[in-house]
Amino acid sequence: VAQLADGETVTLVAFHQDAELVLPATELDSASRRRVEATIDGIAVGGNTCISCGVEDARRELTRSLGDGVRRVIVLSDGQANSGSVGPAAMRRFGAMCREQGVSVSTIGLGLGYDEQTLSALAQESNGLHHFVELGDGLDEVLLREAQSLTQAVATGVEARLRLAPGTRLVEVVVRAHQADGRSEEGRVGYQARSDVSTEQYEIKT
Repeated sequence: VAQLADGETVTLVAFHQDAELVLPATELDSASRRRVEATIDGIAVGGNTCISCGVEDARRELTRSLGDGVRRVIVLSDGQANSGSVGPAAMRRFGAMCREQGVSVSTIGLGLGYDEQTLSALAQESNGLHHFVELGDGLDEVLLREAQSLTQAVATGVEARLRLAPGTRLVEVVVRAHQADGRSEEGRVGYQARSDVSTEQYEIKT
C-alpha cells in the first residue's frame, strides 16, 4: 500500500467458503491509506478456500469504480481451492472471463501447500503474473514489483497477431492466453508497463 500513489484505487476482499468485501473501492490519500492498512491487519484466517468467489467480488468492485482504468486483482493463497471454480481447467475458464472483461489477475502462492497449477492457470489466462513465495519475507518484494508495474502502465488491451504462412499450422502457444482460427493467432498481452518485456512462444509445424 505504501508504494501506491495518492489517487490510486484499492479494494480488499477476504475469501474462505465464500467472499467478503472488507473494503469497498477506496481512493488513496493520507487518511484512507491508514484505513486500508488497518483493514489488512484485521483480516483473519477462515475455513474453506473459494478463490474464484474472492476474485469475482474484487472484479465486480473494480469494474464498478474504475471504468477504463488498469484493473488488476492480486490473489494471495496458501491452500487449495475447494469451492467455486476448482481445478486448473475451471480456473482457466474463469481467468479467460476476467480477461475478456478487462481484469488481469496476479496470483501469489504462499508456502509449499498451495495449488500451483490452479493459481498459474488463473494468472496465465487472465494475463496476470504468478509468483511463489516460500517464506513471508519474500512477500514484500513480490508486492512491490506488482505495485511498480501498476503505477507505470502505459497501455491496456495490447494484442499481438501472428499470421501463418500457407501449409503451416500452430501446434501450441506457451504461457500466453490466445485465440486462433487455423490461419492466424491473436495473443492477448493485456496491459504493459514502461519496463515490461512481453514474449510469446510458439510451436509451429509445416
